[in-house]
Parts: sequence; C-alpha cells; structure tokens
Amino acid sequence: MTRNARTDVLYIDDDNLMETVLRLRLEYLEGFSMTYAATGQAGLDRAREDPPKAILLDWHMPGMDGWDTLRALKADPRTQGIPVYMLTGCATMEYAECALSHGASGYFTKPLNLALISARIRQTVEETA
Repeated sequence: MTRNARTDVLYIDDDNLMETVLRLRLEYLEGFSMTYAATGQAGLDRAREDPPKAILLDWHMPGMDGWDTLRALKADPRTQGIPVYMLTGCATMEYAECALSHGASGYFTKPLNLALISARIRQTVEETA
C-alpha cells in the first residue's frame, strides 16, 4: 500500500501503556504511521499542525477530556473532517450516542478489540488515499 507523508493515525490518551499496545499493532504489525499525544490539548495541537487520516481519542483524560477534545476538533475547519473514533471503558448507549451525535465516526470500548480497530483504520486510510 502506497501512502503519502500524512500521518495515518493520531492516538490521544493519557495511558502510555495503551499507546504502546496500539503502536505495536497499528504501526509495527499493520504498517500505519502513528503519532501520540498524552493530553487532549496536545492532541488538538498536533491534529492542527499535521492533520492525520484518523484519530483514536480516549474519553476519560485529566484536563481537556475526550469530549472537550472532540468538540474542539469538530469546531475547527482544519480538523473537522478528520474521522475520530472514541475509546472508553464505559460501554453504555449514552456514551455511544453522545459521541456519534457530536461528530465521532465510531466508538470502541475497552478492553479494545485490536483487530476491529485495525480494520476500521485500514478502511479509513484507504478511503483517504
């Protein structure tokens, strides 16, 4: 698969262990380019500087949480078209409906199904190629 220089995936989460797990799967096994931000604000800044093809965004983070980050991403013309997939340990319809109604492209619950995430990222990257 030929890709341009644009980053495939931006992962925003304060859990650096999960970053390692996702990097192993997405970057080393699947061949995607991945960047990481440990806070919502850092992720928002990165997305504005180097818009990725997709964002994986954790819901619960200190400071600017995933909800606030999603709203900021969707309000900014530079980032509003980027597909955002929310990640959370809360498997309730309320969270899913909230995320989807405010612009998220998808919703994954923890523990994460890495094969499903990889497939969704692959589809997204191929659609933007």
